[in-house]
Formats: sequence, structure tokens, C-alpha cells
Amino acid sequence: MFDLRIGTDPTVWQVPQDLDVSALAQQLAAGPVVLPVSIPLQGTLVVSARNAGAVSFTVPGPHGSHPTGAQLPSPAIHLPSAAAPTRDAPGDTLPRGTDMDQLQRDIVAAMTDGTFLTVQTSSVPGGALVLNGATLAYAVLCPGAGTG
Repeated sequence: MFDLRIGTDPTVWQVPQDLDVSALAQQLAAGPVVLPVSIPLQGTLVVSARNAGAVSFTVPGPHGSHPTGAQLPSPAIHLPSAAAPTRDAPGDTLPRGTDMDQLQRDIVAAMTDGTFLTVQTSSVPGGALVLNGATLAYAVLCPGAGTG
């Protein structure tokens, strides 16, 4: 288990697996990396070291008042922000039935190719996010409870 910080983002993400620093560093140097995360939200992290500028790994420490492994009632996407996510404000909600595996592949492709990606949201009727894969440091995809 290890903690991961991305660029200047204030959020500390906990990855619930063992850390092989050299292998992970090589993977990050090669392109976007996909990792499971358990704190502050439960989901899948897609991170691009090229776009983040820096990614640091540390031994887990205290995580304060943010949720521990919060599973959300609806699928959501959390993007870099000045504020860490909470259960009540995890990011943008996604429509039920969103194919999270396909969205993960689309984000990796946008980061790899430096292309734009439009993601439909359900935060507001008809809402959407336009992601610039050339500059997006990371995205965390959180499946809703019971949506896998």
C-alpha cells in the first residue's frame, strides 16, 4: 500500500497494493498508468506523469477528515481541483449505465494521443466535460454503488 501525490494537487490518493518504485516509475515514463485507489474515494486512477509534471510515492500516513474508501451512490469522475474530494462533493456525477471500463480506455487514449475527449455528465441536465488529454494530469473514475 502507498500514497500518491500528483503535481500540485492537494489530494493524497492511497493505492491499496504493494509499491515497486522502479517498475511504477518506468510505467509512468512510458505513458498513462491505471491504478486502483481506496482513499479518499474508491475507484480507478488514470495518471499521466508527463502532464502532472511530478508524481510522488510515500508510505501511508493519516488522512484527516476526508472519506476513507467512500463508495458513491452514483458513478462519478474526479479531476484535478484546488480542493480534495469528499463524499458529498466527489466531482462530476456520470449517468447511470456509463461504461467505466470504456471511459478509462478513452481517457488513457486521450492522454497518450494528446486529444480532446467529451464526457457526458449528469450533474446538470445535458452537461458535459471536455477533457484535454494533452494537459490532463489525472482522472479518478468512481463506480456508483452496485454499478461495478
